[in-house]
Amino acid sequence: SGDKLIFPYTSFSGVARDGSKGSYTGSAIGIAFLRRDGFASMNNSNYDGFLITRPITFSGSCIFINATAINGRIRVEVLDENLEPLLPFTIDNCLPFNGDSTSTELKWKGGKDLAALAGKVVRFRFEVNNGSLFSFWVSKNSKGSSEGYLAAGGMGYSGISDTIGLDAYN
Repeated sequence: SGDKLIFPYTSFSGVARDGSKGSYTGSAIGIAFLRRDGFASMNNSNYDGFLITRPITFSGSCIFINATAINGRIRVEVLDENLEPLLPFTIDNCLPFNGDSTSTELKWKGGKDLAALAGKVVRFRFEVNNGSLFSFWVSKNSKGSSEGYLAAGGMGYSGISDTIGLDAYN
C-alpha cells in the first residue's frame, strides 16, 4: 500500500490462557510494515562511502532512489566502461538528496537528464554519507515508474508491474 509493504501474520505460542497446550492454542494476530524495497540497503555513517554498480544498460531518462539520509546526503554520478565520469553527470554536479523517501529523483545542475545515455553501457557510482540506499532505478518519466514487477500487485496499481510510479500513492 503506497510506499509500504504490509505483512499480516498469525502466531501460536502453543499455550492457551488457561494453561492448556496444543498446536493451535495461544494464538495472536499481528501486522508488520516494511518500506518499499526495504529488504537490504547500503549503509554508511560519518564519512563518504561509495557503491559502483556492475555495467548496465537502461532505457529511460530519470534516475530514482529509495533512500534515507536525514542528516547526510546521497549523490550519484555516471561512469563509462573505463570508470571515468561522464560529463555533466558527475558527483560534483549532482544535487544532493537528504531526507527519507522511497521514490526521489536525483538530478544534476543544469537540469540534464539521462536520455542521451539510454542504450549505452554505463555504471552508476553512488556516494552515501550518513544514510542508507535501498534501491535505484531509471524511469522513462519524472513520475518514477520502474516498470518492475509488483509480485501480487498492490493498492493504487492497475496491474502486476509499476507503470504509474508516484501516481500509485495518490
